[in-house]
Amino acid sequence: MKAEAQSSRGLKLGGISLGFGQNRILLAYKILVGCYLGFFYFTARAASFEALFSALLLILVAFLSGYLWCAGKAKGLPIVPALALYFIPTYALPVQTASKVLKAFSPEEQAEGILIATMYLLLITVVWHQACNRESRPEKSCFMIDPAKSANWMLAILAGYVLLQLIGKNLPQGLFTLLRGIFMNGTALACFILSFYAGQKKLSSPVQTLFFLLVTASILIEAASLILASSLVRLAILIAGYGLGSGRIPWKRMGVLVGLIWLLHAGKSQMREEFWQEGVMGTTQAEIWDYPKVFGRWLKLGWEKTFAEKKEDTDDQTAAERGSLLNVFLKIKSMTPSKVAYLEGLTYQEIPKLLVPRFLNKEKGFSHIGNMWLAYLYGFTSEENLIRVSIQFDLMMEGYANFGLSGVAGIAVVVGIFLGMVGRMSTGVPLMSLRFFFAILVLNTFLGTNNTMGVFITTLWQGSIGLILLSVVMMKKLPNPLYVQANNAAVKNVGFAGSGRGQGAEKAAGYGVQATGEGGVGGHPSSISENPSTVQQKHERPKRFVYGEKKGK
Repeated sequence: MKAEAQSSRGLKLGGISLGFGQNRILLAYKILVGCYLGFFYFTARAASFEALFSALLLILVAFLSGYLWCAGKAKGLPIVPALALYFIPTYALPVQTASKVLKAFSPEEQAEGILIATMYLLLITVVWHQACNRESRPEKSCFMIDPAKSANWMLAILAGYVLLQLIGKNLPQGLFTLLRGIFMNGTALACFILSFYAGQKKLSSPVQTLFFLLVTASILIEAASLILASSLVRLAILIAGYGLGSGRIPWKRMGVLVGLIWLLHAGKSQMREEFWQEGVMGTTQAEIWDYPKVFGRWLKLGWEKTFAEKKEDTDDQTAAERGSLLNVFLKIKSMTPSKVAYLEGLTYQEIPKLLVPRFLNKEKGFSHIGNMWLAYLYGFTSEENLIRVSIQFDLMMEGYANFGLSGVAGIAVVVGIFLGMVGRMSTGVPLMSLRFFFAILVLNTFLGTNNTMGVFITTLWQGSIGLILLSVVMMKKLPNPLYVQANNAAVKNVGFAGSGRGQGAEKAAGYGVQATGEGGVGGHPSSISENPSTVQQKHERPKRFVYGEKKGK
């Protein structure tokens, strides 16, 4: 009965109710897994049974971490569950659908490559689970933004990023790169927090409208470079934040977005030929007032490419084929060490220099130096095209190229420990705290820069500096509303029953944080009884606080 009662309680994130119970989200996740397995059954046409079985095994491992989180067996922000899903379209799907990008590799090679990816992901999942299978104990105080001012600060970050994108051409390149890295990560935080509030209907109409305009402008400016990766991550964060806040998935809006993204992807190649300056990656000739023309042309090309009656160009790759990383990994694996010797840390050597700002070290290299080494040594591009052509690699490929299977295992252990620690850090603190912000920063970095170690560390380093600067301006040490008093008698004084089931439990928490008594909700950020005196004196809010509304409304 106790387990049943706990599982029926609402899940919480950063101490705020998500609006749905653990049983509900676990059932929804099982349905999702079942739907994909059905899709797998009806579309599977791999070259061999071994390859198909390996792909199925990878899919099950990719869903494992999500199950652990939904079942309450892993704590904190679900970074590994989000990262694991990336392996399905990039590694399993090409084998599942017998993609033509794998024609150069035998079924045995495909199965072996998939099994290595499965081992890598399983090791990350096991280590991550061991590191975050319990919550961190809430401390009395923590660095956080005053909840009443949080929406204003998040809007200011979004506005600053849009302004930087518009005037960035007039700034020195080094300064612009530093500021852009700081504000990009800050924008990810703002998108998650504000979309979460929007899902909980805690934003007034003017604030919600301003948020929509700013986030739309930031996504359009990023997409105008004709590189969709950062825009897609931003959209994913918005959907995740809104879904967690509202307790439901916005299927209709997601359908419209998927349709638009599909059209943009279909017309992307031809648009790059027309608009990139002399073939240099990410540089468009269009100014902001030309965006209606650019996006209109882009959608038209995508429509023609998708729905043209005659498709004579059979060499065009589908979205699934372009997203495949398995063929890249199989090429690296087939050439190492027979044609290319183990790099023995070559792609990691420049990372310490990348942490020094360029204005202090003018000879600082590129964060993508690891990508360039891999692309050149394994014949993906020529030396002349290294700057113009970008080939995506991930941490697993880089580990294999440097040290073989031992490198893959070592990277998996490091990533699992790190993400487990970050996940646990995001528990026991409110949504607007410095620790929770850092967890969102790590999530955004992994999803947005799933690349070599140099790119990941540089991006996370820049984001961390920006987060520290933002914390100096926006945050101060405040009483932690999730702090649990050791003396249960103090809890009872404000109507808390000893088990946390009293009627006063839902009314004692501050600014929308609901209390659940001892134990919290299994597997998710605990929001058990706050310090009553602190809440009443410092953090008393209306029963339904709406950002942007005047007091007394």
